[in-house]
Amino acid sequence: MATARWIETNRTKWLGTRPAYDGERVRGYYEKSDGGATVYTVASNKVLLLTNYVLIVSNTGANNLYGYAYIRNSADDFIHLLGFFKPLADHVEEIANNFNPPYEMIEGDYIELSAESANVNTYISIYGVLLDE
Repeated sequence: MATARWIETNRTKWLGTRPAYDGERVRGYYEKSDGGATVYTVASNKVLLLTNYVLIVSNTGANNLYGYAYIRNSADDFIHLLGFFKPLADHVEEIANNFNPPYEMIEGDYIELSAESANVNTYISIYGVLLDE
């Protein structure tokens, strides 16, 4: 049986049916409790191809406390909800999502995390490729 061999030295290039992108790999882990915060903003003259993310909301307080993550543009318009969870007390909810094709975020678009109280922690890991515009 033949052994598969990875011959591509630039691992941010995608092969196969997808186009190949030469870009900077983006990997980030962010967390927030008690309020909202911008955790990632696409830089000037850049495009982020968001390939996947993992969103986790942990509730150590009472029932009906929530946490969520979403994408907004530079005008603060809502673009895309990545996830909204209202876990029971002392529970955790999570989602892992892959975009195929990648979700395109343009200059000024940002990801925001929100947690309703200090008893709620919202975590997100993002992965993608950052390209020149």
